[in-house]
Amino acid sequence: MDKQRASILPGGILAAWIGALKRKPKRSIAPSLAELGRLSREQQAIRKCSQVLVRAEDERTLLEDICRVVCEVAGYRMAWVGYAENDGSKTVRPAASAGFDEGYLDQARITWAESERGRGPEGSAIRSGESAWVQDFADDPRAAPWREDALLRGYRSGIALPLKDERKKTFGSLNIYSAEPGIFDAGEIQLLEELSRDLAFGIVALRAGAERNLVEERLRESEEKYRTLFEESFDGLYITSPDGKILDMNKKGIELFGYDNLGEIQELDLVRDVYAFPPDRHRILGMVDEKGAAEYEVVVKRRGGGLMTTYCAMTAIRDQRGGISAYRGIIRDITGIKNAEEKLRESENRYRRITECITDYQYSVTVSEGRAMETVQGPGCVTVTGYSPEEFAADPYLWFRIVAPEDRELVQDYVKRILSGRETPPLEHRIIRKDGGMRWICDTTILRKDSSERLLAYDGVIKDITERKEAEKRLQKNLLEKEALLQEVHHRVKNNLNVISSLLNLQSSFIQSPEDAIKAFQYSRDRILAMAFVHQELYQSKDYGRIDIGTYLAPLTKQLAGLYCSDPSIRVESDIGNIALDVSFAVPIGLILNELITNAFKHAFPSGGPGAIRIAFRQDGADFYEFSVSDTGIGISGCGAEPRMGSLGLTLIRLLVQQINGVLSTACDHGTCIKIRFPSKYGTE
Repeated sequence: MDKQRASILPGGILAAWIGALKRKPKRSIAPSLAELGRLSREQQAIRKCSQVLVRAEDERTLLEDICRVVCEVAGYRMAWVGYAENDGSKTVRPAASAGFDEGYLDQARITWAESERGRGPEGSAIRSGESAWVQDFADDPRAAPWREDALLRGYRSGIALPLKDERKKTFGSLNIYSAEPGIFDAGEIQLLEELSRDLAFGIVALRAGAERNLVEERLRESEEKYRTLFEESFDGLYITSPDGKILDMNKKGIELFGYDNLGEIQELDLVRDVYAFPPDRHRILGMVDEKGAAEYEVVVKRRGGGLMTTYCAMTAIRDQRGGISAYRGIIRDITGIKNAEEKLRESENRYRRITECITDYQYSVTVSEGRAMETVQGPGCVTVTGYSPEEFAADPYLWFRIVAPEDRELVQDYVKRILSGRETPPLEHRIIRKDGGMRWICDTTILRKDSSERLLAYDGVIKDITERKEAEKRLQKNLLEKEALLQEVHHRVKNNLNVISSLLNLQSSFIQSPEDAIKAFQYSRDRILAMAFVHQELYQSKDYGRIDIGTYLAPLTKQLAGLYCSDPSIRVESDIGNIALDVSFAVPIGLILNELITNAFKHAFPSGGPGAIRIAFRQDGADFYEFSVSDTGIGISGCGAEPRMGSLGLTLIRLLVQQINGVLSTACDHGTCIKIRFPSKYGTE
């Protein structure tokens, strides 16, 4: 260590001292005993200073030891080192001293400014960067500010040697005082300048070493702090390479991924082993490369294949050429947060669905001296009324203006009873919503009174009962329809029984033999069946006042064809529009169609088919209907506008046509066509 430090001293102090001694002029051929003694002391001082410079560990010790050697070994009265301060006074601050001081430096107030106390050797050496000296304090005018104190302490001469850094900038001076005047000759000065240069070099070297040590120490501390923060962070921290390898990761990150140590993590490939969806890495690097940093959420794989939703923040680390050398980032497990957010969303959705279904809201009214002073509407008022609580607060009479005009008097009486302090049953009335729609509400109130039964306020609950009211209305309509239907059933049963009785009476007049009686029962069965189809269609219909003629004719025609036509070559065709007849027409028209279709099946094709029976039913203008039954058979005799009726069937048809105020006509062109036209409203001509 000592050899290494000695090697950095320029030329070595020992050589400088010896060279100076060789160059020093001789005062006489034979040196005096005093000079020999001083040479011996100087040689000893040379060796001591070399040792001090080599062994110095810190700046202050170096300065103090050099000053001590200069005084104790070389025999100078006092030595000190001063540093140039850059304050307003340009003070020369004593940094170390040795020898006989006795308070001299405390009183000297030396500066390196262009002033009286800056013209001494110390100030001059610092300003000029050259050595400066006073050969005798007693008579040198530059020493005037310090003469008395210097002579009092035995200082007769002094020299200041500049201390310069590696940039040749003077930062201080080595100052030496002697008890003898005129002591500093050229050789002495050269020797001391070598010493000052070596001292300056030593100071600079120590400072550089101290600075380097300080930087290294701070770097170590920084690294330790970084590693402590890195390892103890509550979040996972990582460094990855551009090619997808994990270079470093702290304990929390390793724990998040479910591994035991860094070595296991470093064996992973980010794309293959970490990202749940590999394309995410390309997307994320694109963001980071473009902006330098990015925050994002990504799903990653844990050890064993489990998935983890994470929040990450990543930054690109760039080299001196600007290329990306690595990525560093933070990773935080937010799986629990995401699950909680999802549950919260589900809860909010459930709550929203529930609240959307709830049609109630509360309100409070403050009362003073029997008058309503303030009304506060609950948030649910928007759903029922369309108006927000803020709109109600801005317009104190809005609650009354939305009441339907027909119900306002009723509501006024209701409020008066409440303000009088009487318990009042719920009130149902209508309101007009903000969008113009009409709603039914039920207003239920609860009074709040003080101990003396004085009304302080009342709370109310508004319930939207529109659907209930509409249901009640539909129920009432159905009840009325059922009552009408029940009456109609009684009436129809009576009428139908009368019809059956009349048919049987009419049929009996045509019975001449047992065979006629059997046929009479068959025809009566068909007619009763036609009536039954009418009632079947009615009770299966939602509208008890009308019957769909097309739906009615289909089963009737099929039933009659099965009874009277076994020839498949005889076709049944229909041309029936979408016609709903008043129920009053149902039975007579059903009987008429029964007779006409039955007659066509029985008599139009005595020799069999082929042939066709066509049934048509249409609306004739706005006030009439027209239907017909035609066939391509042999026709009937006596065709005309009012054919002559001889059989029971035609007689029955004529009576029923008269009953519905209809007109019957026939045509016998290529078969028979019987057509009936009747008014659309029963009982009109």
